[in-house]
Amino acid sequence: MREHLVLCQIDAPSGGGPSSPSLAPRTLASYLSRSQLAGSLQISVVDLPLGRAPQQHAEQIASLEPDVVGLSMYLWNAAATRALCAVLKEVLPQVSVILGGPQLWYDPDDLARLMREVDHSVIVVRGEGELALEEYLQTPPSERPGAGTVIEGRALPDLAAIGAPILSAYPDPRPGKTMLPIETARGCRYRCTFCVMNEYGHSSRMRPIEAVRAEYDWARDHGIGFILYAEAYFNISSEITHQRVEAIHQTGMAHRALHLMCIDYFSITEEEVRALGEINAWFDIGLQTINPAALTLSKRGFHRERLEQVIAWTHKYGVGAVVDLIIGLPGESLDDFARSVDYVAGLGVLFVAHKLSVLPGSELYTKREELGLHYDEKTSKILHTKHMTASDIHRAHRMAEERMKRTFLDCCRAEMRGVTSDVDAEKIFERLFRGFTLGGKDDPRYQRLWEACR
Repeated sequence: MREHLVLCQIDAPSGGGPSSPSLAPRTLASYLSRSQLAGSLQISVVDLPLGRAPQQHAEQIASLEPDVVGLSMYLWNAAATRALCAVLKEVLPQVSVILGGPQLWYDPDDLARLMREVDHSVIVVRGEGELALEEYLQTPPSERPGAGTVIEGRALPDLAAIGAPILSAYPDPRPGKTMLPIETARGCRYRCTFCVMNEYGHSSRMRPIEAVRAEYDWARDHGIGFILYAEAYFNISSEITHQRVEAIHQTGMAHRALHLMCIDYFSITEEEVRALGEINAWFDIGLQTINPAALTLSKRGFHRERLEQVIAWTHKYGVGAVVDLIIGLPGESLDDFARSVDYVAGLGVLFVAHKLSVLPGSELYTKREELGLHYDEKTSKILHTKHMTASDIHRAHRMAEERMKRTFLDCCRAEMRGVTSDVDAEKIFERLFRGFTLGGKDDPRYQRLWEACR
């Protein structure tokens, strides 16, 4: 009789934006289905909506009669996942529950606190999960590590082994309204102190382009409207960028979907921007701040001329772009943050601003007391710092939201200048709205902002 593994992740509802079924459980499922365990293992993947009672989640999982349950925990679902673990202990006392995900990789104190909260009822995989989960399942049940155990994961050396995760138990998408996450690489060359992405390694491991092409084919056949590249940055090298662009053209996905990608503005070339403009790309540019003290403490660089050149190229080649800022970085005051906002708003580009997340395992987390970073332990969001009071954080967030709206409307009006047809003007607005909010005409904000823009 085959052992039944149920892989789950609690995800936020889409609201007015596209739905995006979880990638991590499907990556694990795809890997295991290609391993030596394939013949002895039944795998089910379940998407659990955030906001539902943990008892309901547990009952849905129990209805599948699992032998082993795997849960992926992230920042946005950490509290809900912990609550589910506690309920699973009561509903499925004989079933092994394995917990993994970025929120568990790094900090021993946070991991110990988690174990106490769930009464040591789970097994934790800390690190990449494919090899660790495979080894656990290969071990005879009577010899497996028990609840309360921490298993150290290892990096998967060859990403070809994960195959094409989106082909693994993917639900029927809503044509044009589903965002497909694709992971084409792991690793990051940077060492930003607020981030944990570099735990994947400082050099990039690539998936074979043939596997990625198969996912593009699937996306085309199922009417996918958004593709999100779940990696540190798309432009790992010029050669790899052009290889991916060629695959997108060959599979007919150049203008069927909006391609949402983080890019490294320090290294991207004009030719890459031009090529990405031909596939309907939308750039996410991680600036975070222009304040020298905050840049130093974050181990970030800032090259003003280079950033402005890349923004000019996006305008030249019709590439959508949004610049990221962070509220509450160490070393930055409210006035410093306001200067960053003024600078970005003056570039004629969209921007977004988020509160700093003090992530367990990041360098900022390790130095949080030294740097005076006070944060919400449930959400990891910054509350106040040495340089910004709680009131300052709130004011910065309000100021950023107002400027983001004004900048969005200014960008729309700038692109509409000289356009006389309302139909053509709304097409421009819809494209910018779609990239900025990931929403469509059924989004509650659409009509309000369209009227304001006119």
